[in-house]
Amino acid sequence: MITLIGDLHGNLSAYDKIVRIHEHTLQVGDFGLSNAWNKLLYSDIDPDKHKIIGGNHDDWNWLTQGKPAHYLGRYGFTELNTAKFFFVSGGYSIDQWRRTSGFLRGDNISWYWNEEASLEEMINCLDSYKYIKPDIVISHDCPVDVSNIIGSPTNLMRVGGLPANFTSKTQELLQLMFDFHQPDRWFFGHYHKSFNKVINGCKFRCLDIEETFKLG
Repeated sequence: MITLIGDLHGNLSAYDKIVRIHEHTLQVGDFGLSNAWNKLLYSDIDPDKHKIIGGNHDDWNWLTQGKPAHYLGRYGFTELNTAKFFFVSGGYSIDQWRRTSGFLRGDNISWYWNEEASLEEMINCLDSYKYIKPDIVISHDCPVDVSNIIGSPTNLMRVGGLPANFTSKTQELLQLMFDFHQPDRWFFGHYHKSFNKVINGCKFRCLDIEETFKLG
């Protein structure tokens, strides 16, 4: 029904090749910063057939102020080519100190304070999820239990994180959702690796960078 696309980090040429051969797609976040979204705005890629959720490496000024047509929103339940799913945008950048210090040295902005949803948005998202109890969830990040399996302690320590107790607000929100209701399938990106595991009856699948998966 639709083709899911992993993180792209601004690689518009890869994205263009994928959408030309798949009629309906959903990109799972980290599409790219302002330059990527700007190019998409002036492309002929149909926003009614090709949608994107936000990740932690997206330009949140574009997403919140410009409201590009390809962007689905912070969270919600929607349908694309008869595929019905609940989606959650956003995520935490473990390297935010590096990207903000780069900006102070004169680099372009690459970190945004609102990469994670606000508390109000998270509460409303959780309420909506509890009401809908969807069969399919698509998010950029994943619940804490899954992150503890797939996450890289080495990467966390490299940027000053403590693997034993690290979580983000987004991961905790997704965990609350999962604790309340286990969907049949849950798809996400963010971790730059392919991953499949059944946890409490839910089939979790992580898409690697530029990886595609046909959701039928």
